[in-house]
Amino acid sequence: MFVNPPRAIQRLTITYFLVFCFGCTPRVDFARAGIPTALPHKNSELGSIYKKEAETLNTDNNPEIGLALSGGGIRSAMYCIGAMKALYDLDDGKFFETIDVISSVSGGGYASYWLYSHEINDPGLGFGEAALSDEHYGENLRNLAAKSDMYPWERMLAEIFHSRSHTVQDYEDQIDYTFGFSSPKEERLLLSDLRKLVKERQVPIPVINTTISATKQSSRVPRNFEFSPTHFGNQEVGFENHESAEEFRMSKAVAISGAAFAPLLYQEYKNWKNETYPEKWPLTDGGHNENLGALALIRRGVKNIFIIDAEHSPKYSFGAYDQLKLNLKELGLHLHIKNIEEWKKVGYNDRANLLPCSIATGTISPINNSNPSESITVVYLKMSLTKEMENKIHEIANSADGFKDVLDDFKNCSLWNSSEQASQLSEDDFCLKTIGTYSKWLNKDSKFRFLGRVLKSAQYSFPQTSTIDQEFQYCDQMSAFLALGYLQGKKLWAEIN
Repeated sequence: MFVNPPRAIQRLTITYFLVFCFGCTPRVDFARAGIPTALPHKNSELGSIYKKEAETLNTDNNPEIGLALSGGGIRSAMYCIGAMKALYDLDDGKFFETIDVISSVSGGGYASYWLYSHEINDPGLGFGEAALSDEHYGENLRNLAAKSDMYPWERMLAEIFHSRSHTVQDYEDQIDYTFGFSSPKEERLLLSDLRKLVKERQVPIPVINTTISATKQSSRVPRNFEFSPTHFGNQEVGFENHESAEEFRMSKAVAISGAAFAPLLYQEYKNWKNETYPEKWPLTDGGHNENLGALALIRRGVKNIFIIDAEHSPKYSFGAYDQLKLNLKELGLHLHIKNIEEWKKVGYNDRANLLPCSIATGTISPINNSNPSESITVVYLKMSLTKEMENKIHEIANSADGFKDVLDDFKNCSLWNSSEQASQLSEDDFCLKTIGTYSKWLNKDSKFRFLGRVLKSAQYSFPQTSTIDQEFQYCDQMSAFLALGYLQGKKLWAEIN
């Protein structure tokens, strides 16, 4: 029935071979480039560096609400789409229309591209309606399911016989094929296409985060390199306004943000400052520096930040959280989320000792300053199979129907089916049955489950499937992540209220 775990091992082998063939990623020495290695504290005001965005927001105040979509490949994309559906549903899209900025990394960028592509393809509706409303969501998911084999291992293997530039373009094409509308390059969504919609407050500002490939001695914060409808760059290397920049495809920015295998997929962007070094910035996956997409929101002074963390973390070590803390320390800021700090001490994992819940809240504040007015509120959602959810799944498994006919439920449930046919199955129960069916097979029945004990990078259990897997061949695999994101997104909504 399922063949994805061994495919993940095949992909890993192919990747190592391709990296060997194509060589290493160029790196920048920030000290030589004149980038400061010790960064002063930056206050939370929207300063001149974000002047264009401040004008776009048409307000003198900092943005109120920001949404951060983490890296994690196609797994993160499906989980984030499910979570965004929950946020959209629970007040008929009203909260969604209050979001000021959506910042994404890697797989979170796939989900962002999917969302904004639908906005452009069906203009005139409220933000999120074309992608997430009940009228359109079922059809959108069926189209997504038909194309969710985004990057099968056979395609990776074929790249051995092509140049790196071909591989880079093929990766972007597959992102557009799966999450866009399979358009020719010349017809794809440009970041500049969103500028007018952002200015009219029809859509939030999209920020796509990448990383400047730099030496290990370089500071962490300057490595983050942003793409948005108003500018490229960052606070340390400077910004280039879009008026003077080339027309830039959103799919290309997302492909750079998801360039996890840097030697194969890195891209270069010209140094517009016309200085002798470097001539071009080598850009790779945003997760190589900060995998949550939160840094871009924090630097804009967004007052309330909602983080969706779908990073691969079988032992729930919260590596992306720690990575963000290091970045913020360079800026003189302190991130503290009490529950996460306590969970890290306990040592939870995705098998025997599940997380007690998926939501945690905390603050970001200047170091040595306890003034609450200068703090940012953070609501953190961690993709996880929690104890509470597993107990509910056990109840369903022990019921008369158990997990029978889950694929028929998939066709009949209103969450996925936009037809007028009434469904007798509640959305929550459908989601739990979908999660239970797939997780039971993968975590308990699969003959491939032992691979995670042998090869760390191939750890493959629900929901912590390896990011190496960029292909969801079966509807139950895709729907399990959508369902998990949906149920846990509803928990996120409870924190908002």
